[in-house]
Amino acid sequence: MRDFQEKRKWKRVLYSKGILFVLVVLLIIVAQATWKVFQKQHLAKDNAALVTRELADLEGRNTELSAQIDEMNTDRGVEDVIRDSYQVAKEGEQMVIVVDGHVDNNIEPLATTTWWGKIMNLFK
Repeated sequence: MRDFQEKRKWKRVLYSKGILFVLVVLLIIVAQATWKVFQKQHLAKDNAALVTRELADLEGRNTELSAQIDEMNTDRGVEDVIRDSYQVAKEGEQMVIVVDGHVDNNIEPLATTTWWGKIMNLFK
């Protein structure tokens, strides 16, 4: 009989409001920590995708720059860079510079009217 009463005592202690409250608080703390870990994992996954795209872009840029360097290591490449940068020509060549747009020197300035003149023009 004493054994039965002792089991009942433990049952009463384990199912008491205080122990249940502590267990609920622990459950909330564990759930909150799990949620934070989930958010960090999601952020890390997004950052990994971003870094992967950036790496691919940089590798493409590296390939382009390597091709440009290889081109500039030739005599023709150096000549093209000099011609583009400084607008020069070889001996015996003629250079033509094309300028966009048309400049009209016969532009007459517009007559400026005062505010009173604008009001008087309304009644004409």
